Amino acid sequence: MRGRVGRSRTQAYAYFLYHGQKLELEAKKRLRAIVEANELGSGFQIAMRDLEIRGAGEILGVSQSGTIKTVGVSHFMRMLNKTVEEMKSGEISSDIQEEENISVDIPLSAYIPGNFIPNTDEKIQVYKELAGAENFEHLDELKRDIESDYGKFPTEVENLYKVIRLKLLLRKTNLMAIKIYKSTHKNYEILLRMGKNFSADQIFPLIKNSSFKWIFTSQALKLRLENLSVNWYSVIFDEIKFLCLNEDKKK
Repeated sequence: MRGRVGRSRTQAYAYFLYHGQKLELEAKKRLRAIVEANELGSGFQIAMRDLEIRGAGEILGVSQSGTIKTVGVSHFMRMLNKTVEEMKSGEISSDIQEEENISVDIPLSAYIPGNFIPNTDEKIQVYKELAGAENFEHLDELKRDIESDYGKFPTEVENLYKVIRLKLLLRKTNLMAIKIYKSTHKNYEILLRMGKNFSADQIFPLIKNSSFKWIFTSQALKLRLENLSVNWYSVIFDEIKFLCLNEDKKK
């Protein structure tokens, strides 16, 4: 738009009408970026969001759209800064390798069905975004964005959200795996496998606060249940939170 808008003390307004069902996904994201950054001086924030939507290209190349789109600008910059610090110090961190080894084996059907996101490329992108969540706040933000684009989560996607949320908690409590299965006695058994950074101090809050009788071994924590209640996920999630050290609970 060009020309003079408004007169003297009279506030001017502009209304943009669009058909939500006919917009491409990137167009929806750009509109949402404008709505979220509507205060004075938000141009830089909108530009950064646009950079994340279309991809920022290659660091040492001429392409204007590239790999940053896959992981997002913020996460890409954290990865870049982390790599630069490692090159300066000569020490290679193993955090990423540990995260990749975290395993969640629970009785939930967790995936993105075709009737929720029909486009294969968009579905893969959503999988990547959810898998790249670094904390609960980031994961919740992704959920709001995805529901804004595609609608309310169906059961399968809600289960996927729960699996990733549980994986984030395992990482925070230095656990490398959780497995829920039926034992030979037809009871359910929950197995939490400790990571190499797991501390014995983490067990004491669980002993003090849990209403269940956990079994402790040198490498794992086990719990036998006759059955899984309707709210079994919330119960297990709350039990694992007891393993967070006091410093982590304050964050």
